[in-house]
This record gives sequence, C-alpha cells and structure tokens, in this order.
Amino acid sequence: MAVDFDVVVVGSGAAGLTAALTAHAEGARVAIAESETVVGGASRLSAGWVMAADTEPQRQAGLHDSAENLFHEYMFINQFGLQPALVRRLAEGGADAISWLIDQGVRFDPDIKKGGPELVPRTHAPEGFGQGVIDLLGGQCRARGIDIALGQRVDRLLTRSGAVAGVAVGEEEIEAGAVVLATGGFGANRALVDEHLPRLGRLGDWVFYIGPDSSRGDALGLGSSVGAAMTGRDHFISLPVPRPDGRDFDSYLPAWMLVVGPDGRRLCDETSPYGVTCGILIEAGGRVFGFFDEQILADNGTPELPTFRPHPSGALRPVAFWTSDTIRRCIDGGSIVRADSLERLFSLLDLPAKATAGAVRRYNESAALGEDRDFGKDARFVRPIEKGPFYAVELRPAAIGATSYGVQIDASARVLDESQSPIEGLFAAGECTGGTLGSRYLSSGNSLGNCFVFGRVAGRSAAGHALGQAGRL
Repeated sequence: MAVDFDVVVVGSGAAGLTAALTAHAEGARVAIAESETVVGGASRLSAGWVMAADTEPQRQAGLHDSAENLFHEYMFINQFGLQPALVRRLAEGGADAISWLIDQGVRFDPDIKKGGPELVPRTHAPEGFGQGVIDLLGGQCRARGIDIALGQRVDRLLTRSGAVAGVAVGEEEIEAGAVVLATGGFGANRALVDEHLPRLGRLGDWVFYIGPDSSRGDALGLGSSVGAAMTGRDHFISLPVPRPDGRDFDSYLPAWMLVVGPDGRRLCDETSPYGVTCGILIEAGGRVFGFFDEQILADNGTPELPTFRPHPSGALRPVAFWTSDTIRRCIDGGSIVRADSLERLFSLLDLPAKATAGAVRRYNESAALGEDRDFGKDARFVRPIEKGPFYAVELRPAAIGATSYGVQIDASARVLDESQSPIEGLFAAGECTGGTLGSRYLSSGNSLGNCFVFGRVAGRSAAGHALGQAGRL
C-alpha cells in the first residue's frame, strides 16, 4: 500500500504542532491539515502558560516539586472523577514537555507562577504569550519540511479493513499510516455545548466563547464516524460574567465582593482562583449574586483596596471590567442593581430576605473582627457592606474557556471505541479529548500542559504505529 504520509495531524494548535514535530523527530513523514487560514487555533489566543511539575525552571527557581504531588493534587481537586492513567501521564510528562519547548526555542520567565490552588507554583509563562509559542513551533515545522496545509478542513476519515488510513478534504483523499486528531474544543458550537455541557447550556444567552470560531468540535464528528467513544460529559472551564449583553469580563471575582447563591447563603472565598470558583458557581446553579456598597466602590482600585488579590509575587492583576468607572456605567445602565436599603435590594433580586440578610450580617461581623471566620479570605478584602446606596450584580460562569468533553484516549493517546479497544491508526491529543481535563482547573496552564504532553505522546505513538505498519508491508 502506498501512502502519501506516515502521519497526518488534523489541527495546528499547540497539540497539533507538537504531535507533528514529535512524529517527524521519530522519522515519520508528516503533514498537518488546518481548517483555517492561520496556524494556531485557540492556542495562539492564549497566554501560553504551561502547567508542569518537577521541571528544570522550577529547580532553577529553588522550587521543590514532583510529578507524584501533581498527580495527587490533580486527582483530589477533581474528586477522582478523571482517568488516573491519563492524569499520571500528564503529571509525569510535564517536565519533558517543558524541556522540549525550551529546545524548540521557547524562553520561559524565571518567575514560576502559582496560578491556582496548587501547593507549589507550576505555571510556566513563555515570552510572546501563546502566539509567540505558536510562531516558534510553526517555524520549526516549516524548517523541517512538515507541510502545513491551510484552509483544508478535514470532513471524513479514510478507513481500510477497520483501521484509519488517512483523511479527506472534499474530493481530495490523503492516505496515511496514522492520523492524529488535534482539532481543539467546541466552545464556538452552541449546539454541541447545549448537548454535551448541559450545566453550561442552561445559562442561556449569557453563554459565549472566548476562543476562535474554528473551535467547532470537528473531532467529535470525525471520531464518531469510526466508532470512537466519548467521555467528559459536563466537564468544562468557564469564567464569571457580570452581564448578558457584553463581552468584557475578568477571570477573577473582585476580592472585595460578597457572593451568595440563589438561596442567599455565602458561597466561597471570593478571592479563590478562577479554576475553583467556576465549579462552585456552577454547582450553586450557575446564577449567583455579588454585593458591595458605596464605600467599597469608592475605595475600589486604591492601594488600600486592590480590585483583585495580588499575585503571590506581589504584582497586581490587570483589571478589564471591574474598574469603578465601568461599574458606575453598569449601575447607570441597570445591569448592576442599586437600592437605598439592603432589604429593597434583596427584593429586587428575588432573594430570600432572611438568609441573605444573615449572610451580609455575618460578613459584616467578620469585617469588624478583622477575620473571615467562614472562608478565610484575606481580612483586608472583607469590608463591611453598610453604607448606602447598596449594589448587587448577577453573575453567571458563562464565558467558555475550555471544553473538556471529547474522544476517549488511553495513556498512549490511542483513540478508543465503545468496547474500549484502540481504533487502529487513530490517535488524539489536546482539548478535543476527554478524561484529562475536569470540571476543576488545578492551575493556569492546565489546558496547554495537556496539549503539549499528549501532543508529544500522540506524535510518538502515531509515528511508531505508522512506521511499524510500513515495515510490515
């Protein structure tokens, strides 16, 4: 059997470029099919941060970490609802992925960041953000003669004797010894969001995606056509949105805000990382309310009351939405509700008066004590809500950051069918897979860490399969 390429990679984001370069390094002839006219997918729009443990940059920063610690923290925060073999591969492959990226020319900030509730900082921030990493990897592909075919949306997989044997774009068929699906998520496809992420879909017209239109979920259709199993239903990461008619938002809640659920009870430490608050807000029903008063608004953004909890390094986080000027415009426009009394505010929001009043009273008592007795929030952000007028805003975790439902793979990145057997010749990596990303985001860079680690795994596995097949022909 003559083949056009040993490995065809579908998608040119972080996972796809990594898989292509890795397969090429294994000796395979590789091509990339990209549906859009630019390389990079959602990865090029990201911060480019990568979560990894036991890395050389960590050691140079004096940080002591291990893949075993990352594995246990990751499983614990996701309540052991993920495939342990995949999470272990993710944890153990991170250091190699970081070293490989450095070898490709990526330069990381020596300040390793703590991007979530992890015990040791693990977020590696590259120069040039996501676009810079994509430019480097894309350049490496071209330098090695890896063909990147732009504007070529794969619409079906070729099969032969039950094995995947290539891809097709319209009438053009490309035969290959192995195919790697790396098409990204489906945040831009509202029908798929509603079908596979119902807890997000129920948030209505507030829902929007912060990535590119190319995140349509192509891997779901391609995988289904050859019997691939799917996993990760209702797993996703989303961010809090303060109004349904705008796309300006911040990943973090204002540190000074009191947030209650529809039952009027306080929900969390409002300064928690977004990977934590997402799940809390979703489990509260996806519709919660933030309270503050005139004094808090007047002090917002001052040295005494930063809008967000500063980064552990002491750096202030940039503010996109929660500036005092933007808040006042929203008050004038009605998307932030104003009232002269708290009782009136509870009534306008249809919140149970007794429970909500109790939450505010208890919060004010914590402010007077200088200690958050319930959730342990830094005391300087626990400000009393007692000086009218009073304000409240409805919040919904409706800005889609990552979809975590997709084709099921094993620890070798082989796509599995409904009987849990590998589909010969088909591999997958990145956001188009399920079982590795959960409903909790351990640290900033969790998703790209998944892309780079499993991009490496898929590239090696696909090349090994294709070259082994070629040797038997």
